[in-house]
Amino acid sequence: MRESALIVAVPEAEPVVGRHRRDLDHSAQWGVPAHVTVLYPFASPARIDGDTIEAVRAVISAEAFDCVLARPQR
Repeated sequence: MRESALIVAVPEAEPVVGRHRRDLDHSAQWGVPAHVTVLYPFASPARIDGDTIEAVRAVISAEAFDCVLARPQR
């Protein structure tokens, strides 16, 4: 079964969590970058279209902000 999620990519975390993700997180093997999950599961990939993407953008549009991730966690 295919699934989708809304994530915020955190490429700066890859040096810290990359090895663990390769060993423990199947999504890393699919090319999903180090990230913070916002919503999982999201929607069936077959139902995601341009309108869905625009609706998500309208709801979550925000300016960048600083964040500190003190430790990896699942």
